[in-house]
Amino acid sequence: MNIAMISLYLPSETKMGVGYQAHAMANALVARGHGVTLFTPCAKPDGALYDLHHVDVGTSLRTFRFAWNLKKIDFSGFDVIHAHGDNYWLWSRRHRPAVIRTMHGSCLAEAWKVPGIKEKLRMLILYGAEVLATLVSDKTVCVSASTLRYYPGLRTVIPNGVDLRAFTPAMGNSPQRHQGTKTGRDTGLTTEVVEGRGENKELSMIKDGLATEITENNGGMNPESGSQNLEVDSSAELQNNLIIDHCSLITEKSSVAKCSQPQSTQSVESVDDSCPVSVTSSETISPNSSPSVSSVSSVANNPFVSTKNSEPATLNLESVLNAKRMPSSSVQSVKSVDRTAAKADVPTILFVGTYGNRKRGKLLMEIFARDILPKLPAAQLWMVCSDAPPAANVSVLGRISQQELINRYRRAWAFCLPSTYEGFGIPYIEAMAAGTAVVASPNVGAVEVTRNGRDGLVVADDKLGQTLLQVLTDKTLRHKLEAAGLERVKDFDLNKVCEQYEEIYTGLIKKNNPSTDCADTAD
Repeated sequence: MNIAMISLYLPSETKMGVGYQAHAMANALVARGHGVTLFTPCAKPDGALYDLHHVDVGTSLRTFRFAWNLKKIDFSGFDVIHAHGDNYWLWSRRHRPAVIRTMHGSCLAEAWKVPGIKEKLRMLILYGAEVLATLVSDKTVCVSASTLRYYPGLRTVIPNGVDLRAFTPAMGNSPQRHQGTKTGRDTGLTTEVVEGRGENKELSMIKDGLATEITENNGGMNPESGSQNLEVDSSAELQNNLIIDHCSLITEKSSVAKCSQPQSTQSVESVDDSCPVSVTSSETISPNSSPSVSSVSSVANNPFVSTKNSEPATLNLESVLNAKRMPSSSVQSVKSVDRTAAKADVPTILFVGTYGNRKRGKLLMEIFARDILPKLPAAQLWMVCSDAPPAANVSVLGRISQQELINRYRRAWAFCLPSTYEGFGIPYIEAMAAGTAVVASPNVGAVEVTRNGRDGLVVADDKLGQTLLQVLTDKTLRHKLEAAGLERVKDFDLNKVCEQYEEIYTGLIKKNNPSTDCADTAD
């Protein structure tokens, strides 16, 4: 097919997720044998396989000028137009083929989250343009169910995608490659399917094995026995503060991971930090057994933790995960990306977004300084943004290449984007694909992508620092999140996304040109 794609944004000039998705999808469609021309005011990004048609927008009112100037273009030589925004003036069918519009979020939803009256009014006006675009388009697709509800009459959801050939774990950190520790002992995790055990027993197991309150007292160790002090916290406060879908865990065949060492109290410190633990489904637990929590690493035992002059602190954390093994066939090497890079030598958090507004990089920097550095003096925060001020142990990276971004994703111990609103949240799936644990605030995109906290941790602001500290100091939890993310991200394979759009393209072409053999346009 000969496809015209429309996007106001591209990675060459902006960090907007829409631009990255348009660029990735255009490249993927070219790789699948289609001709793609992208209409945009941006320069052609490095690595672009598609043709680019520059659309002038001036310096003011760029969004509206872009939409107006698009209506002047003759698109009749294309089989289909795929708009990632701003197609609301394409009313006339004289010089255009069928139009498919992708809604990457809702400006109405964003209007409630952005600061300032002026910006809120701008978002409301743009929402009116979005509704108008749904009337102009022959087909409109939303990237998430949460986006769908803002547009009456729409029914189709196709998620954003990530190139799983590019965004992959480093070879030394890929869960499916891990066979054990350096001593050759098996430290793989086993998936335990809990079934046929009454609701009360299942609830008890969840609370005993996952909803734990870790109390630091004398460095988190029992002064008499030297063992880790773990206390079960089944309080309503814990359950309310973390967004977890308990019902799905109880009603489904819930999977809970535990260490499969012969020793029931296997220390997590024996796990090779460069190789996350794999998860299999080869064993089933005894009805009378419960997941061991003794493998959770103590903050006091972590070499990066400072306990000097530290005040007693309580960490509340609940993680409900379905950790599975990612097939080796899903991991492919990519030129220019260092797949041999291991995780960073020190605890590292990665942020991709903006310092201000709804991405809330400022909040993360404040949490890092207040909650992380006092406990982990060597910890690092990597900020992929240009507007953040300098701070201790914080690297403001500015604009970086995709290859560098992928390597940062791979090397980070945790990825955190505490955004107030994401229509989808592409960085979350990029982090998952790179084998990095995801921590997010409860925005609708993060909740949907992580399946309500099953494939990443979704926590309220007042628990964000405690949760990040737990992820950085608890290898077992971190490895579970990595494995769960790798499994979840297979739902967002960019090639599968393109296949779904190709079906829509073909259907629209047949509808508008009944005599056309679509097989002839698939070149």
